[in-house]
Amino acid sequence: MRVLRTCLYAASLVCGAAAVSSAQSVRVGAPTLRIGRDEQPGAFITAVAGAVRLPNKQIVVGNRGGEHALLVFDEKGKFVRALARKGKGPGEVGYLLWVLRCGNDLFTGDIDGERVQVFTGDLKYTRAFRFASQTYRLACNDRAQFVHMGWESPRDMRDGVYRAPTAFWISPADSTPGVSLGMLPGSERFGIVNDGKPVGSGPRAIGREPALAIGATAAYVALGDSLSVRAFDFTGKPLRALSAPHTPVAATAADVDAAIERSVTELGESTRQRTTTEFLRMPMPRTLPATRDLLVDATGLVWVQAFPSARKTTVTWTLFRPAGGVAARIELPAALKVYEVGRDYLLGGITDDDTGIIEVRLYPVTR
Repeated sequence: MRVLRTCLYAASLVCGAAAVSSAQSVRVGAPTLRIGRDEQPGAFITAVAGAVRLPNKQIVVGNRGGEHALLVFDEKGKFVRALARKGKGPGEVGYLLWVLRCGNDLFTGDIDGERVQVFTGDLKYTRAFRFASQTYRLACNDRAQFVHMGWESPRDMRDGVYRAPTAFWISPADSTPGVSLGMLPGSERFGIVNDGKPVGSGPRAIGREPALAIGATAAYVALGDSLSVRAFDFTGKPLRALSAPHTPVAATAADVDAAIERSVTELGESTRQRTTTEFLRMPMPRTLPATRDLLVDATGLVWVQAFPSARKTTVTWTLFRPAGGVAARIELPAALKVYEVGRDYLLGGITDDDTGIIEVRLYPVTR
């Protein structure tokens, strides 16, 4: 299922998949549904924090920064209603970090107190809780099991580019501590130190970032160093890694520009000037990270996105079988943020190249 954070910036073309194994063929067609152009009051998407498709085929868009955090559209893309208005009460959201569908329930993450709220499949509020440890990134499966990445310790902060170890773990949808997966490299960050005192840090522009996913039997972590995915069973035991050859790609200034656009789409146009200033003062790496995103589809295949290069309009996704081996490779728009992959659909977000409108699109998947 899906993971929190990050976004996209432009492009609209979808290319079909090229199967590299006779055991599996996956193809993604042109979008059949585009959400974001509805001019009804309340339907405007400010910035996408995620999107999910409910069993009744309605699509819920996580609207970061809007008056309501959740916008509901029917299977034809028509705006139905908005819920989770801005606030701190039950069913209200102060600032939406993420929205995930974990089985039949919908979960939202709120920056205010790191509160997680749970809604049923028909979008009725049921409960709220906080995870036992502070979470930087997470993903869930259909059993509402979560895999987490924590925050780096402030003690590890350095001036300039650094990467510190951080905790990874699996937990249920409650406040219990969960099962440790150990300490692994965290985000590649850029720290600021004045007079020997740490001031703060942020993700490095086009730096290596762990990506998380969790399926029916295992949790997965891609660290961005190579086209390799670490796997763990639900007791925390390491399993055989999923891997394929990777050729490093040189980083360019255009890749930094693309990273700025992705961040602005995620956080809103008001952040453009600050983001541009921060990203341009960071030293550019010689090569792009190997991976950017990771998810498990409805059939159990593990989808791994190569890091998009600004020199290409598409990016390769490698689809691994859980037991090992590449099932297929497909090309998708480099700017497309994939939120869910069902048996017969792919749901993602993108900014339209012509209009500049943020859209959530539904693509048909054939196998």
